[in-house]
Amino acid sequence: MALGTALVPVHAAAMLWMPRLLGEALDALHGGGADSKERLQATCWLLLGLAVVEGGSRYVSRKTLIDASRHVEEALKNALIAHLQRLPIAWFDRSRTGDVTSRLTQDVELVRFVMGPLLLHGGSTMCLLPAGMWLMLGMDVPVTLASLGGFGVLFLMMRLLMPRLHTWSKKSQEAIGQLSQRAQEDFAGIRVVQQFFAVDRERAAMATRNRRYLLANLRLTRLRSLLHAVTHSTSGMVMLGVLAVGGYQMIEGRITVGQLFQFTGYLGLMTFPLEILGWTLATMPRAYAAGIRIEELFEVAPEPQTGAELPLRGELRVQNLTFTYPGSERPALRDLTFTLAPGQKLGLVGPVGSGKSTLLALLLRYYDPPRGTVFVDGHDVLDLQPATLRALFALAPQEPFLFSDTVADNVTFAREADAADLDAAVAAAALDQDLPALRSGLAQQRRLPGPGRADEAHELACAHIEINVAQDLSRAE
Repeated sequence: MALGTALVPVHAAAMLWMPRLLGEALDALHGGGADSKERLQATCWLLLGLAVVEGGSRYVSRKTLIDASRHVEEALKNALIAHLQRLPIAWFDRSRTGDVTSRLTQDVELVRFVMGPLLLHGGSTMCLLPAGMWLMLGMDVPVTLASLGGFGVLFLMMRLLMPRLHTWSKKSQEAIGQLSQRAQEDFAGIRVVQQFFAVDRERAAMATRNRRYLLANLRLTRLRSLLHAVTHSTSGMVMLGVLAVGGYQMIEGRITVGQLFQFTGYLGLMTFPLEILGWTLATMPRAYAAGIRIEELFEVAPEPQTGAELPLRGELRVQNLTFTYPGSERPALRDLTFTLAPGQKLGLVGPVGSGKSTLLALLLRYYDPPRGTVFVDGHDVLDLQPATLRALFALAPQEPFLFSDTVADNVTFAREADAADLDAAVAAAALDQDLPALRSGLAQQRRLPGPGRADEAHELACAHIEINVAQDLSRAE
């Protein structure tokens, strides 16, 4: 960041020096003299050196600042993902998945933009505008004619770079699409992730997709930096050509130029910074608001991981359990008492809203029950670590969830299982009855519906429930 920022005034000074050097040289040449040709050659070499310094410093400045901002983006996303996966289920029940995903992607992108492009272009604008205006105030003659040519090199480089820019832009968009899709799945299926204590696994999977997005954007940044450097250094090459041709014509007494070229150069340098100034003023409020939205996520307290890690048999006792959801006036459960020994079965029936799902959420500590109401092997569930408690349960939820992976990987989610264990779970869940309907069997890949994929989505839908049942049987003793 320090190197990239320090180079911003370097290429700005080189840009401002070029028109002044060109104008002064042309004025000197207008007077003629014995050393005119030698002075012209020296000025041309100096302009060439300035063009190299301007292009090189601009490339390095842009590359270092944009690269640094991309690494900040990766680190911030990984930190957000790690934090979000530690939040309690109750928070996700109150939050919108789309809003969380937007903060993770678009808001983080705005923060990155401030640390990269905005710092680069804003710093250049702060250098060029005041200095350019001060220099132009010292000129009395307005310019009505400016004609420059020689942009062939720029056109050629654009023809060479634009196809590659398009290719890597597409790869970058695909990478962010995969990242957003996996993030939305993880947060929508957070119960499955935490129930199977697969937080570390999903964090690693997201970090891999985040790294792919980073690498695609770094390649795109290098191409854009090169194109940007060529675009701006072309102005120096054009000035060199104008001075070389116009200077010799001036020596012959055919034209007089003077400050015309100097003013034209300053005017050209002032155009882009004026556009950037409006861009900066429009972007800063959005980036500030994005930073506040991101900070709001970090301020949410993670689910406590304190408590005892004890070997548990699974004796369950619920005593005088009354529970009311936060913000609700009516209890979801009222004075519930029962005892369930290992090996016993209990059926819960009742209309929608009678508290069946609430009881399961309290047993798994998706919500914390009142102290002294729920016990496992005589231990209050509030004194047990959530992961230790959830390891007792094999849950087949009423809303099944599949990750974008094969049927086999969904069945063995968050568990290392051999072929025998996989086959046993599939058979016990009666999933083997539906496998003939899937083209690739257990290797069938779950993909989002799209053109030509409606039949595959239907095939997977018929096995949806069985996959989740097999998923639990693969880890339940």
